[in-house]
Parts: sequence; C-alpha cells; structure tokens
Amino acid sequence: WLILAMSAFGQVVSLVEWAYLAGAPAQFDAFAMFGALLMLGGLAFRVWAIRTLDRAFSATVQIKQDQQLITSGPYRWLRHPSYTGAWSLMVGVALLFHSWAGLLVMGPGMLWVYARRIDTEETTLETAFGQAYSDMKRTTWRMLPGW
Repeated sequence: WLILAMSAFGQVVSLVEWAYLAGAPAQFDAFAMFGALLMLGGLAFRVWAIRTLDRAFSATVQIKQDQQLITSGPYRWLRHPSYTGAWSLMVGVALLFHSWAGLLVMGPGMLWVYARRIDTEETTLETAFGQAYSDMKRTTWRMLPGW
C-alpha cells in the first residue's frame, strides 16, 4: 500500500505544482522531452521485466509453486528491474510537468519506499532459493547501477 500511496501522492504533487503553482505552462522544452523519454523508457523497461517473469509475477510478495529463479532478460543486471522501470516512469512524469516538488517525492521518496519493499522481497527470495539467490546478489545490482 505504501508504494501506491507514495506514487499517487507524487503524481498529485506534480500535477498540482504544474497546474496551480506554475500556471499550467505548455512547455515542451528539453527538460520535458527528457521526462517524456524517461517515462516511455521506464514503462518499456517495466513491461519487459514483468513479461520476463511471466507467471512468476505477482503484486504481492510470494513464491509460487514450482517457481524458478529468473536470471534472464533485465534480471541479468538488476534484481528488481520492474521497480527501476516504475521509478523511471514516475520521475519522468515529474520532469515532464517541471515539478521540483514532484521530483523530490518521486525521486528519493520512491527510492526509500522501494528499498523497504525490496528488503522484504529479498528475504523471501533468499529463503526460497538459498545459495542461488545469494550468488545472484553478488553479480547484480538491486534496482539501479551501483546500488
């Protein structure tokens, strides 16, 4: 629920700042263009991650019967690429709307929220997959390169 709440809050903050504080400017400058590209790239990356998981994807933290550890697709580099894609999309929205307040909520705010969720997921994955997941942790980043 925290992911949904923070995400919704960040989107509302971005929209309110754009519409009411900035006067809803129709600016499609380099800043907004980068935001739009980040949104599209983030969406594509999230879809790729979810499609790679296939039936193993779930909105809740759980291991399904006969589930295998996925190490292909974006999971070759990142252990939680679906969150990377969603985070990129949300940061892109804030940039598109030229919203500094939205950027603060969606940037570090969502990273903090995702870190909490990732801690829970990684405990579950280590319990289910043991050494295989420990090995994966040594060769991949959590959600972003360098982290």
